[in-house]
Amino acid sequence: MALQASGPISFSQIANEFGTPPGKNLGAYRISQSVGTFSNLPLDTGVPQSGPVGFSSFYSKRLNVVVDLYNIQENTTRINARDRYNNNAVTIIGGFKTTRPLSSSGTKVYINVNKTIGSQKGDRNYVALRTGSWDSDTQLITVIGSDGNLYGAGGDGGIGGGIPSNAGQGGQGSSALGIEYPTTIINQGVIFGGRGGGGGGAGGYGWTFSDVQDGCEGLQNQSLRIGGGGGAGGRGYPSGTGGQRNTQSALRGGAGANFAGSGSSGTVDLDGSAGGGGSTSGGQGCNRHAFSGGGGAIESNGNGGNVSYGGEGSGGQRGYAIIISPSGSITSYTGNAASGNTTNGTVS
Repeated sequence: MALQASGPISFSQIANEFGTPPGKNLGAYRISQSVGTFSNLPLDTGVPQSGPVGFSSFYSKRLNVVVDLYNIQENTTRINARDRYNNNAVTIIGGFKTTRPLSSSGTKVYINVNKTIGSQKGDRNYVALRTGSWDSDTQLITVIGSDGNLYGAGGDGGIGGGIPSNAGQGGQGSSALGIEYPTTIINQGVIFGGRGGGGGGAGGYGWTFSDVQDGCEGLQNQSLRIGGGGGAGGRGYPSGTGGQRNTQSALRGGAGANFAGSGSSGTVDLDGSAGGGGSTSGGQGCNRHAFSGGGGAIESNGNGGNVSYGGEGSGGQRGYAIIISPSGSITSYTGNAASGNTTNGTVS
């Protein structure tokens, strides 16, 4: 627990808090330590790193513990920082103790992220990183380094529609950071709410080839029914999968894929994508009727191609950048702005 703010203080009290240095040398507590994204850390803020050090230098000081989320595997998903602490995946500043306290009460805990951590599809309450719950009187600081990325998952694209069937709705994205204990946030990286998937494109009727002018005019051929394109997968980690095109006819829209106008199916990359195009055109169907079904919208909350026959799918909701549970709060926030909304709610 933290040392007292005034009055007599003994070496044994200091050693009980920080561990015993070789030779019980008070001067050994003057340290400058680099760990994770930190450099030149003192034993605790205000403890001298050079020059005289006395017993009064330790008033109100507490053990500093860094939770290791900087040396994990890249593109890990769904981490609870308190679990990492409990499993002793930590660095204790000073190195005079080798095992973290069972209770975090009275300590200063840094959650230090410097890798990409993703979430899970299926629920906006799913987050990439949970702070977890901490014991009372823990000073919690969440630091996201310049190579640190917290991504909600992207929603899958909706399937293309036919005639008369409607297109599929895009899947919702999930969220990035879940706060379950009061924390300071220093964001030098990315906090990104996963984008919703694009809605599937509606189906439409084709045109008589001999009467097509500029790809948009001519006589409607109601015997030629065109399936809609699939919606785009939303940006996030993991990213959303492009929706499947409707197979109502040979001249059908493409599935959601990596680039606008693509007629192929596939899983989108981290940057999301436009919905797949049809066999001759991509995106929205031509004028009121689709020559080949419209593709889903790009990346986030967009509807599928708008044509007269059948309904286009609606885009999925975006996940949140930050969800604050009833037991959590943000005591201060500095650095890069989060991408996406912050909300109060349930963290899963």
